[in-house]
Amino acid sequence: MRLRIKARILNLFYPAKCVLCNKIIKAEHEEICPVCRLSLPKADMILRLGSYHEGVVSTLRYENDVRDAIIRYKFNGQFWLGEVFGALMAETVAAKLNGSFDVITWTPVSLRRKLQRTYDQSELLAKRVGKLLSVPVEACLKKTKHTAANSSLTDEKERRKNVFGVYEALPGFENKRILLIDDVYTTGSTLSECAKTLMQAGAESVVCATLARAGE
Repeated sequence: MRLRIKARILNLFYPAKCVLCNKIIKAEHEEICPVCRLSLPKADMILRLGSYHEGVVSTLRYENDVRDAIIRYKFNGQFWLGEVFGALMAETVAAKLNGSFDVITWTPVSLRRKLQRTYDQSELLAKRVGKLLSVPVEACLKKTKHTAANSSLTDEKERRKNVFGVYEALPGFENKRILLIDDVYTTGSTLSECAKTLMQAGAESVVCATLARAGE
């Protein structure tokens, strides 16, 4: 009873707001307002093949309010958005990739960047998806070299060069079917490099899912 009263008092002075449009939400336990939920810029559900993975699906298009919210999530410390975005991703993964993986992992940031941000945004997405789908989530990769963020590079060749050889597979995932999660798909350089590393280390297969896709 006391917790409910406290929650109502807090909501009175600090009402919940939509993570996309920032307008006050009247319904309890909602993070996206009805208007934004109806107008979410959903990405196509096409399974796009890659050089080293069996395909990648994305949940949203990287544009407008979605882009702004993802930037806040990645760069402005709003780590709690991982819960909201991960739930949206889980719906896509369940619809398109169900049964195609045994374990979930993510494209890791460098230790230096994780210390700067205090969290790894793709790791939080992966853990949320795994929890909702009841699939184990494990670190299968580590980034061995700190590089410039690929989002700061516009040329596809520069993006590939930026991530080439910077990931290392951790032991214990040989012959596993892996779901690899990332936040934004632009050219696919990061996913391809991570999938290549996993396949060369003995993974049976790799499929990929991202929160958003740029350039649609």
